Amino acid sequence: MPEKYRRYFLKGKEAKLLLNKASERIGVDLRQILNFKMKAELVETEFAEIYLFNDKPLLAKAEEKIFPTLFSANF
Repeated sequence: MPEKYRRYFLKGKEAKLLLNKASERIGVDLRQILNFKMKAELVETEFAEIYLFNDKPLLAKAEEKIFPTLFSANF
């Protein structure tokens, strides 16, 4: 049975807040690494929230913890 999910774009303020939280958590300033003009999307699944930057899954959030994915970003 296919899993249901919801996918939508994040607003600029939401994306900035997410990057700030993730940067604090992993100890790296993601805003310097990622292009500020990137499109940010959220995919809500049953087990986690996946954050896409230019269609690449770079961050995930599960049980209120944000962490980087194992996906290699080539910007």
